[in-house]
Amino acid sequence: METNRFNQIDDYLQDRLTQKEARAFEEEISTDNELKIQVKLWRELKEAILEEDVVSLRRKLEKLSKENHQTKGLFNHMSTKIAASVAVFVVATILLWASYSTPKHLFETYYSRYEALGATRGCSANNDPTKIMELYEQGQLKKTIPLLEPYTQTHTNDAVAILMLSSAYLENDMAIKTEVLVKNMINQNQDGIYTETAHWYLCLAYLSQEKYKEAFIESRKIEDQCGKYAERAEKINKRLMKYLE
Repeated sequence: METNRFNQIDDYLQDRLTQKEARAFEEEISTDNELKIQVKLWRELKEAILEEDVVSLRRKLEKLSKENHQTKGLFNHMSTKIAASVAVFVVATILLWASYSTPKHLFETYYSRYEALGATRGCSANNDPTKIMELYEQGQLKKTIPLLEPYTQTHTNDAVAILMLSSAYLENDMAIKTEVLVKNMINQNQDGIYTETAHWYLCLAYLSQEKYKEAFIESRKIEDQCGKYAERAEKINKRLMKYLE
């Protein structure tokens, strides 16, 4: 598999594609059986890496071996392109295993851009003449920052705009600004419908800055809430617990 395709699959699985790019990629998956197999395989191997589950990873590789025997040669059954992809995935798994077991990759692993799903229904940020939403959805986050900053200062209750700005900061190496922004948001409204999301982006901001003790505390709070981000927070919590021992 070409490097660009490898990166595209990884970006898709990590939710790093824009909505438009993700839809286009999914359409391609639905019509390309080889690509569908590649995505499925890479998802399974990455899940094993993220879970730090050596047994699970070994079982997946054993499954491939059994399929090879049952089909009288997996690499004959598959196209050369898919067979090469299998080799790439296995090698990548081995090379990345050690690095993914450290906290340094937790941010890249669990970060995904905030999706302003409800913004088009009366969200004041969407009605701003600067077309903040349009730029944000296009992934032009550097351009949204100078527009969102003054907007959020005058619309302090617009949680959607604040979370959009938080995400834009994180993707532009400005995690400290995200930390300040979401802390203020949490302090102003500790029981709001966006509070859990604010805690999640605060945890991500800590991870980005390698503030692992703070991230551990925040991930425990999120896990205890048993909400949308609880499962991911639990995995972060377990990884950091091992690191901080």
